[in-house]
Parts: sequence; structure tokens; C-alpha cells
Amino acid sequence: LRPTPVPPQSGINFSAVVAKKAAFQIPAPSAEASSVVLQAYDADGDGILSPAEYGEAPNKQLFEPTRVQRFALYDTDGNGLVDTSETARYLGVTEEAVADLGRGAGTANLMQHLGVELTEEEASFDRADANDDGRVTAAEASVELNRTLMDGEALVEAADDETTVQLAGQNVTGLSLAQWRDLRAERRFIALDSDGSTGLEAVELSQEIWRLNLQSGQGVEAVVQRMMEDTEIDGDKDRVLNLSEYRRENVSRLLEPTNVQRFFLSDGDGDGVVSVAELAKRRGVSESEVTAELDEAGLEDFQQLHLGHYSKLGFTEVEREFDDAD
Repeated sequence: LRPTPVPPQSGINFSAVVAKKAAFQIPAPSAEASSVVLQAYDADGDGILSPAEYGEAPNKQLFEPTRVQRFALYDTDGNGLVDTSETARYLGVTEEAVADLGRGAGTANLMQHLGVELTEEEASFDRADANDDGRVTAAEASVELNRTLMDGEALVEAADDETTVQLAGQNVTGLSLAQWRDLRAERRFIALDSDGSTGLEAVELSQEIWRLNLQSGQGVEAVVQRMMEDTEIDGDKDRVLNLSEYRRENVSRLLEPTNVQRFFLSDGDGDGVVSVAELAKRRGVSESEVTAELDEAGLEDFQQLHLGHYSKLGFTEVEREFDDAD
């Protein structure tokens, strides 16, 4: 656990902190979002949070760079509030799935948003940012990526020093949260691309899904085939996912262990898709209830769901508990 940050003797100029982050191209909350902080804690209205005022702040998470940057990435219109549509866009799911994923609903200002649980990507950025300055250096990235078996040492070897990170062929001095998400996707893509062809073929995706589906490997090839037939995933229909397609559809999210395992538990006949009847049986509800859920998730045109479709559905309570425990 990190110690609670202590403000300097002169206090914290929250507006100046925001401006500094912007100068480093690190997402920072808008003026509207920042004003919520000042209104709540800046008792004398001088725009500075004094040590005494800081000490009165009940939630010190307010000053953690990961959470501040996260809010700015969610708040795409810069109005100081995060709504359900912005949350859905950030997570890559439907609006109806936001509440099911435990991410809340409605609107939230900067302070209210602090209580929202970090995603795995956000949590990994928080772990990597060892000095809590809101940027991840090559050395910091290597420690975290090696922890998750993504060959982080190569980052330092390819960089000019332990600060610079190579991302998409460019040298970046310190990664923001948004850049960290891109880096993890890039490193994960490289790790899955076992033959070094710069494209993920069906066999490579099958190997990963086989590994994640701890129950058995039955039906894996059918799962990949059905998913790769979707032009929203394999846009050029060459049966190979390039890095752009991988990022656009965020296949890494589809390949999360809980999502893969719950899909196979629902695919009773092993044909690579989950029918309405199979989903109803798995969830212990009627087929009409499943149809209503598909309508809410924007999947009303699909009576059979491939893995990509399935990932857009919210978790059941048991599935969410497993995901939290894993």
C-alpha cells in the first residue's frame, strides 16, 4: 500500500496541477470537474488547498493520478460529469450492460466517480506508476508487464533510457493512462502472435481460448470460426486480425478468462455459438426474458451469439463474484 500523499507546505494549487498534466499531454479533468473539488474543500476560496484544507478531505483518492486521468478519459464532452453513455463508450459495452458490470449508472462528478472500481487496465496502470506521478516510464512498465508475462524487459532494451517507452514505433517519455491501455494491447498482441507474422490467425486465437477455457478445449475451433466470420471483428475478412482490428474491437476484452469460461458453459452443444435456448437454460430464465435482454443490449437481430456478442452481455451475480475473486 502506498502512503497517503502529503501536500507541500504551501498547499496544493489544483488548477496548476491540472495545467501541468495538460502540458505533458496527460488527460486531466476539465475546469468544471476541478471546480467540484475546490467548492468542496477550498474553504477560503483562494484556489489553493492548504495543508489544513487537504487534511479535511475525507477521500485522499481524489489526488491519485490514475483516478484523475480516468475521469478525464470518461468525460469526453468535458462538462465535468460522466454519464452512462460515456461509461459504455469507454468500456466498449452497451449502455444496458454498464450497470450489470457494476460500473454504476446515471451521472457522476469527479468526487462521486472516485468510488467506481478500477478496471484491470486502470489497476495495472496504478500498480505500474510506482512513484505516483501520473506517468509510467519504461522501467516501471517493464516491472508490471513482466508480472503479467508480457515481456516487459524488451521495452527497456528497445528504449534509449529507462524513461522512454516505445509505443507504435514512437518514443514516448512517460505514458498516460490512455497510452498505457494502448501499450498493453500492443504487448498482448505481440505475445499472442506466436509466429511473428504481425497478424493473429485463427490457430493463435484458438490456442489462447483453449488455455483460458479451463474446463476443456472442446469446440474451440468452432468458436473462433464463428467469431472471425463477423466483419465487425475481422474487417477485411482475411481471417487474420491485424493490430488495428485487435485494438478496434478490443479482442483482449473478449479473451478475459471469466468471459471465455462463461461462454463455454452456455454453449451446450459445442457449435461455437450460444442460442437463446442455451442462454435461457444457463441463466435459469425464460427465453422471452433472454430475448428482452438481447434487445436491451442491441443484439435483437441475433438468435445465435458468438463470443464477441456474448461479451456485450452483463455478468450474472455468480459470474461477477468469480471475476472479482480471480
